[in-house]
Amino acid sequence: MIDLSLQRYTFLALAAAALFGASTPVAKLLLGELPPLGLAGLLYLGSGVGLLAVLVLRRQFARGEAGSKIAFTATAVGRYPFYCNNKLLFFASHRERGMEGVLEVVP
Repeated sequence: MIDLSLQRYTFLALAAAALFGASTPVAKLLLGELPPLGLAGLLYLGSGVGLLAVLVLRRQFARGEAGSKIAFTATAVGRYPFYCNNKLLFFASHRERGMEGVLEVVP
């Protein structure tokens, strides 16, 4: 069986290497127009924005995990739909995509 977490980290490492390699030609293009200090400032600003996005996404996912347990007391026999309304950035929520679970209570 293939370990998917290993594949994910391999992909991330290769993507980081590709972006690092692509930064040299882009930096050379910008270096002609920007002083070295300005270029360094832009690189650090881009790094900070990327890390801020990672931090926001991690907190968003951590919040979703904390509320994953719900208490349910059935008062009648029947089918009870449940769904997730949480949205991540501009993506549609599970409910908007038609993803819904059903809890069936039988006597």
